[in-house]
Amino acid sequence: MRFGSRTFGVLVAVAVVAASGGYVAAGESPALRYYLPYRVTGSPSPQTAVTYPLDFLRFYEGRGTTLWDRYLSRSTGLGPGIAAVVGESSNPSFADWVYIVIQHPPQPTTFKAVVGWERRRGADRSNLEGASPRD
Repeated sequence: MRFGSRTFGVLVAVAVVAASGGYVAAGESPALRYYLPYRVTGSPSPQTAVTYPLDFLRFYEGRGTTLWDRYLSRSTGLGPGIAAVVGESSNPSFADWVYIVIQHPPQPTTFKAVVGWERRRGADRSNLEGASPRD
């Protein structure tokens, strides 16, 4: 990796139903800091953990640096060298995706990220929880 280059990785919850990527801990080893991703609106101030609609992120995924240049560079703060971009699924039956972004420093560095998924608040659970108590 070259100094100053960025690497994107994606985490997808495969076996979690109606899950929201709601908790992120990130930082240089050994210290981690806890972040709650905020939803990007209007003119954002850069944050370490942000949330965008998953459809939006997937649309720009294969279009080179457009996503970073136009959107993520304005809202994603890479001060600690690592950031998380949560792709919030528009369908509550499917889990959110979490993209990990790393800004490579001049010297070898170990970064750590911990992502926690939780049951999405407000999701329609009627078809996820089993039989209705009235049955």
